[in-house]
Amino acid sequence: MKKLSIIITGPTAAGKTEIAEKLLDSFPNRFVMVNADLGQFYKLLNIGTAKPINLNQYNHELFDILEQPEDWNVAKFRQILNKTLNKIWAQNMIPIVVGGSSFYIKAFFFNPAEIIKKDDIELENYNNLGTLELWQKLYEIDPKRANDISKNDRYRIERALNIWRATGSLPSEFQTKFDPISDFLFIYANRDRDELYKRINTRVKIMLAQGWIEEVEQLDNQWKEFLLEKKIIGYPEIIKYLETNDQKLHFLEEEIAKKTRNYAKRQTTFLKGLTRHIQENLVHYIKDHPNFYGKVTEVNLTFAQINLYIDQIITQVNNYLNAKK
Repeated sequence: MKKLSIIITGPTAAGKTEIAEKLLDSFPNRFVMVNADLGQFYKLLNIGTAKPINLNQYNHELFDILEQPEDWNVAKFRQILNKTLNKIWAQNMIPIVVGGSSFYIKAFFFNPAEIIKKDDIELENYNNLGTLELWQKLYEIDPKRANDISKNDRYRIERALNIWRATGSLPSEFQTKFDPISDFLFIYANRDRDELYKRINTRVKIMLAQGWIEEVEQLDNQWKEFLLEKKIIGYPEIIKYLETNDQKLHFLEEEIAKKTRNYAKRQTTFLKGLTRHIQENLVHYIKDHPNFYGKVTEVNLTFAQINLYIDQIITQVNNYLNAKK
């Protein structure tokens, strides 16, 4: 079996899973859906992570693999993903890696192993410092990188500090290496903003009606503390709603929908940049690896007829397999 991966990403509610499921429905014995969405790793998080409800109908990997509230860095994810993909190829099947967790998607294409020298490194706890204090600490170490990060972007500030602490390299000088795990067909799926936001609003309403609040209510305190720290959208809001119980449900719905829309906007910005970055690196990579196959596709599902698009993907896969014989 030739080693081909289909990578499907896009902002939340764009329709990534729908594309994957239609491919699986077309050829159930050819494809395996592989999760690359942070929330869907966790067995107890279902409704709020939009985990496929008919998952057991499909060949799948890396769903429901964490029963405890633990976290993975991207280096560990790439290691596990590589092992999982090789298992799928050994079964003469093709993985469809699906997810909107941007850094996990990026890990397929860029080797992040140098960021963390070992998986169990004890990263510094910055909880006792404010975000501005952290930014100033980064500025003392690496003014160039600090000036590229918003003073309110705690995640990227902490990440930059941990790169420096773990590797001894200035974050502004640290470069990940374009090193895709395999040949690939990369699909960036999006929709027009108005339609995407309507889909988000509708999905939040549906998830609350399906029992999202009850799902959170059943979690123990360890899980709730973890979710407050990880800020997986919707879960912190529901935890606070359950604690105070003084706000109306429609206010909770509006708050989650607004934060999800804002998250989708950030995803779109990041993933557009990642798509360009992959295209730019791919040109140079193919010059050094002339037998390598990589194709980058952007699709607006507002206008695309999804069944026709599925046919196009299948044609591309068949052409690849026939060409590689």
